[in-house]
Amino acid sequence: MIISETPDIQFPSTPKNEQEINEYMDKFKKIYKKYRDAASICTSLQFLTPVFGEAFINLIIFILAKPEIRKEKRWIENTMRQQIDIRLKTLHLNCLGFAKAIDGSKKEYKDFHTLMNRRNDILHGNIDPKKLSFEEIYFDQGNIPLFRKEISSNELILAYSLKKIEPKEVLKNVKVVKNFIKYILNNLNTKIKKDIEIVLKSPELGWRADKFRVGVILPNFTSEIMS
Repeated sequence: MIISETPDIQFPSTPKNEQEINEYMDKFKKIYKKYRDAASICTSLQFLTPVFGEAFINLIIFILAKPEIRKEKRWIENTMRQQIDIRLKTLHLNCLGFAKAIDGSKKEYKDFHTLMNRRNDILHGNIDPKKLSFEEIYFDQGNIPLFRKEISSNELILAYSLKKIEPKEVLKNVKVVKNFIKYILNNLNTKIKKDIEIVLKSPELGWRADKFRVGVILPNFTSEIMS
């Protein structure tokens, strides 16, 4: 399923007779599946996009860490376990190939840091329920629900089942991580940048333990087939 920024799903009209009810239920089941799939994919992306960015940082440390750091297991493990802002701001100190330090005032840095904080809030349950509200419901005669606009309760629930995980917002998060990675790469010198870009495009990598080197060992047939 491809997540679109502007999903166009038309809900069926409210049924008026038994035949229309059956047609309504068939159409609604298909719509429900689309929303369920979208919610599953968007939730996964919301959690995985920050992981993608953090994994890239650790990959940079693993490949480019200075020899004295790489050869000491506890030292490199400690480097990778630092708070993410510390890891970023010390990349030019701990790694080879950086032409300049990471600037915490850059938009790419700030956007990624915000994304990480948002993910951490969700993981630790730091969520404000008020921010998840989506509609006001009034009641006529005490128990008849009335909405601000003409909409069925089923449609209302589905329409807002993607609250805070809207496809448009999730795709923005993917773009944030891509821009962040591009920013980090642009802080490397030209040769190292090219080498890392080759590594990022390679599905299978080799590791030469005696030289502490990562390398491409197989041709990338997948990208050739898919292009």
